Amino acid sequence: MTTFLANNLEVSFYCINFVVKYSQQMPNMKFTEKIKTLREAGGLTQRQLSANLSIDVALYNRFEKGERLMKRELVCKLAEIYGQEPDELIKYWLADKVYSILNDENTAGQVIEMVAEDIPEYVKRSSI
Repeated sequence: MTTFLANNLEVSFYCINFVVKYSQQMPNMKFTEKIKTLREAGGLTQRQLSANLSIDVALYNRFEKGERLMKRELVCKLAEIYGQEPDELIKYWLADKVYSILNDENTAGQVIEMVAEDIPEYVKRSSI
């Protein structure tokens, strides 16, 4: 198992430069699309990536399909595998969480506008 994990990490690190350059060309993706594109660009199968993440293949498949939400720690581990800053993937992950909350709301646009207006004040208060 250790050899399998090491080989998969070698494959993913081999592709880091390509993946980083490629990921900069896809700014408006959902998290699920982003992680699938990064995996495919890195030449990894779901089985290889799930082994690197120490999770079941079926669970990873549900993440890529958007049927389950990944935990933040797993998002950070995924970013590490792809050689990206965790914040890069976390922003997509957070956007998906917002989408899931506002999915069927008639006032979603108004809520987003309200949050966008209030976020500078909220950030200022929370950093005190």
